Amino acid sequence: MVISKVWNCEDSHVVDERISRHLLAKFFFSHTALVFFYGLFLFLYEIKFVRSMISPLHPVLIGWTGILVLYDIFIRNIWKKIPFSVLIFLFTVSAGITVITTKEAGVVSGIKSWILTLIPLYAFYPLCHSLPKERRENALLISFLGAALVVFAASALALGLYAIRFSDYVTIGATREFVGMRFYIPTDPTTGILLYGLYVDTNHAAIYALAFAAYGILLFVNGYRRAFTRMWQNFFAMVFGAISAVVQLCYFPLANSRGAWLALAIALFFMSFFMSIGLWKTQKRRFVTLVLSVLVSAAVTGCLLGGILILRTGITQLPNLVDKITVEDTAIEEILSDEGDDSVAQKPSQDTDDGSAAEPTDAPDNSQDMEIAQSIGDTEISFDKSETSFDGSRFLIWKEALQVFSKRPIFGTSPTNNQYYAVKYQVGLDKIGIGCSVHNSFLDLLLDYGTVGFVLLMAFWVMCAVWVLRKQFTVVNKVEPIWYMAIFITVITACASMTLSCTFINTTAMYFLMTVNAGYLVSDTE
Repeated sequence: MVISKVWNCEDSHVVDERISRHLLAKFFFSHTALVFFYGLFLFLYEIKFVRSMISPLHPVLIGWTGILVLYDIFIRNIWKKIPFSVLIFLFTVSAGITVITTKEAGVVSGIKSWILTLIPLYAFYPLCHSLPKERRENALLISFLGAALVVFAASALALGLYAIRFSDYVTIGATREFVGMRFYIPTDPTTGILLYGLYVDTNHAAIYALAFAAYGILLFVNGYRRAFTRMWQNFFAMVFGAISAVVQLCYFPLANSRGAWLALAIALFFMSFFMSIGLWKTQKRRFVTLVLSVLVSAAVTGCLLGGILILRTGITQLPNLVDKITVEDTAIEEILSDEGDDSVAQKPSQDTDDGSAAEPTDAPDNSQDMEIAQSIGDTEISFDKSETSFDGSRFLIWKEALQVFSKRPIFGTSPTNNQYYAVKYQVGLDKIGIGCSVHNSFLDLLLDYGTVGFVLLMAFWVMCAVWVLRKQFTVVNKVEPIWYMAIFITVITACASMTLSCTFINTTAMYFLMTVNAGYLVSDTE
């Protein structure tokens, strides 16, 4: 009735107004639009200086998500066809019980954590399930585009700061955070660095670089295959995809995250194994094919890791190249200056402490970098190298987390109350008791939502994995390149979760990558 009135109305102003309302409503209730802007927000949130500026936008996104989720449940009714939705609902109830049973530590903070924990499951994971099969691939690519542009700009800027040897820190709030590169081995200024750029955390940034390197490769492949509808789209996909992949692969080794290296090795093995295991569908000697697939996957993984290490060796020469170019430019300017003046221009000398002039030198001045490197112990920097190292400190944190868990094993402590219960029960006071992160997303989930919540959510992820494996081993249809990108990103984020507290709890960029890609993989097997 409304549509007929719109199209038959003689007043063009009214027609335009009603059409605009319709389009606005269509945009507002679009999963693709929500995921695009939420992903853009989450990755901008990973950038220094930007985080505080965009924080007020988060409640708006949460409100948008809540309305869309209610619309999906009660109006669109898409949850009937989403696999394993029962496990998501049961986890929701279990997490709600956790909030109720930990109200003594703070009800408001518990409810906030509950909501932020559920958003990826209710908003990101169902993205592809809400769309027809022919639109899912484009929706996935569009959803990641905003985040890809942010990560590309951040990684490119980080490489630029590395090239000029920029190393400094800024005070943001009550903490000091590095900008550019930071030495963690002062005696090794070439490789003993952590390249922050403007990222908040290099361990997370390394995973983002790998994820969007895969995304860039996919864009390039799809552009080359003319997978998009317009020529300019294919051209943009090829150019941006190629440049982005190169930039991310150059940034990754300079982030120096050992946890990310381990995740990369596992993800490469799985992806190459899944690509080679396709032979199962056509050959009868499956055991032989399985063995060959494992061997081929191991060889491919080793070659790719070796290639990235070689690339790193070449990248470490970038600052020297910039220094050389700078010196050559200075020499040219001096020659031009000499030609225009009869007097000979003298290179400024460096003053010594006794007032005499020191001999000029062309060597780059690393005094600022080394000074910062040597004074690390005297400054409070928001960095913990234990994020990627399995030392005594890391194991102590895990031990203390289990001690606190043993006091509330059924429904846990809720995400914001670990410190409260450590103090209350007088356990885990050295690390958990002073607010240290658990540095393990799986253990974090166990501690925060207890055995019940852990079993329910892990059951959901295990069932998703089984669902995907079933397609890989049984479905004969040709697998598109996006399938392998989704596998790679899902596996690499899951592996990174073993050393980072950034998944399963809260709405984070890492969990965004994992849930969106996993949702595509499961929906593609319907």
